[in-house]
Amino acid sequence: LGHTKCGAVYGATNAYIAAKRQEAPVNSALEGLLFDLAPVADKALQDSVEAVAAHAVRVNVFHTVDFLLKHSGPIREKVRSGQVEIQGGLYHLDTGKVEFMGRSPKQEEILKSIDALTLPPSMTREGGRTSGYGPAARGTYGVRTTADAPVSAEDALKMLKAGN
Repeated sequence: LGHTKCGAVYGATNAYIAAKRQEAPVNSALEGLLFDLAPVADKALQDSVEAVAAHAVRVNVFHTVDFLLKHSGPIREKVRSGQVEIQGGLYHLDTGKVEFMGRSPKQEEILKSIDALTLPPSMTREGGRTSGYGPAARGTYGVRTTADAPVSAEDALKMLKAGN
């Protein structure tokens, strides 16, 4: 369930648009011609940053549903078996109403393509993490997941204090 006027999504959208506006070197005549059109695109973005961010909120709802299906084995299996159905939704802050958006357009593709538990890229060194996710001794994947054996409360507290 997402919500309208989401500050995190609006912030990410604005940061992305600002990064796109940074000048890059022109390496060909075609790029030069396209570069000359940049002010047109920039004006369109400026006029509709609100619309782009509002659309990004909707996209994020399905991104979250897809994330759950890709990275949660138990949820994925319940959806596959028909025991659970995941529907995206958008809470409208101004009216208090929830708009149901249905299943993710990618649901069937994800359910057919993924069998094993996968970690999100942000939790792996391959995904760019450089700290906080210790050696494999901290878990099968370098972080503790449900694939790992239980630990005592004392050990769990030590791991939390150490940063997983």
